[in-house]
Amino acid sequence: MALGFGRVHDKELLRPFVDRYFAIIGEVWESRTLHIAEGLAVGFFPLALADQSVLDATQGWLDTNPQAPSGLRRTVAENRDTLVRALAAQAADAPTG
Repeated sequence: MALGFGRVHDKELLRPFVDRYFAIIGEVWESRTLHIAEGLAVGFFPLALADQSVLDATQGWLDTNPQAPSGLRRTVAENRDTLVRALAAQAADAPTG
């Protein structure tokens, strides 16, 4: 299910899941094995939206959850870094004019 989550015909369908992702990712992490939790944390991250609001939400979660397990923080930080690279690629590809 996680593999297909971000494959939508309209990426805006993912918008309502941004807040939900950050609201439950800690609980998901604590209630699953490391392998499953990491797969869910990566697979359900709303990368397809790739915009500043998702970056802000991601950084906000990292800033307000310093007590989160280090593995979860690392995974969310890696998601953030992937998002930063996607935003940089979008900026590089944007038409100038």
